[in-house]
Amino acid sequence: MKIGTPVVEFLGATIGPSTIKLQTHIISKITYFKESELETIKGLRSWLGLLNYARSYIPNLDRLLGPLYSKTSPTGERKMNSQDWSLVRKIKRIISDLPDLAIPPEECFIILETDGCMEGWGGICK
Repeated sequence: MKIGTPVVEFLGATIGPSTIKLQTHIISKITYFKESELETIKGLRSWLGLLNYARSYIPNLDRLLGPLYSKTSPTGERKMNSQDWSLVRKIKRIISDLPDLAIPPEECFIILETDGCMEGWGGICK
């Protein structure tokens, strides 16, 4: 545990003075993922799982990844076509050029959405 440091690494993010960015080892894992592994369902699922770390950094990532997620379903097309490979290259390019996120100013409103039931509870900051 580190106390009083200006930069903290937490859940795939590097949080520094007024910035939040994706950790560099995650960026390199995504961008240097072997294309031969993407041809298998296990490899594609693994790569898509890594991309979950980048969801808050890329708007509408779920729409962008839709064609690739359909390849992991039992009834989906298994073979990667040229459009899929261009999508993979596009996502890798986006990930390698990610801008840092800024921490909102103190006067901003932060919306906390919560939900609860008899079995559990959850919340998210927006």
